[in-house]
Amino acid sequence: MLTIENIQKVNGTMMNFDGEIIFCTKVEQVNDSVRNSYTFEFDIGIPMVELVIWLDRNKDIEHNGYCIENNLVDAVNHIDIENLKTYSDFQFMLQDYLDSIQNDIKKNFFTN
Repeated sequence: MLTIENIQKVNGTMMNFDGEIIFCTKVEQVNDSVRNSYTFEFDIGIPMVELVIWLDRNKDIEHNGYCIENNLVDAVNHIDIENLKTYSDFQFMLQDYLDSIQNDIKKNFFTN
């Protein structure tokens, strides 16, 4: 099972979303009957809706990685956590995922 030391350090981290700076507003570890994951919430400018990214703590053996997905669009990726050696690597991985879902979110939730 994946355990990330000092996961709360992500709270307040600056990211880029569509050329704007956004911040991680909440970090949690979820252990319930549906999920065993870390969640990262971001305010991306949709009134009363946060972007929530889930990083599963159980490795998906079939895809040889940890599943990362979100609450707004279908975009499931599998990442190899072993390649993330530093906090900067982890931050880059989150930014890369944000970049990969940005266009679909803009198309589905923004009018411009």
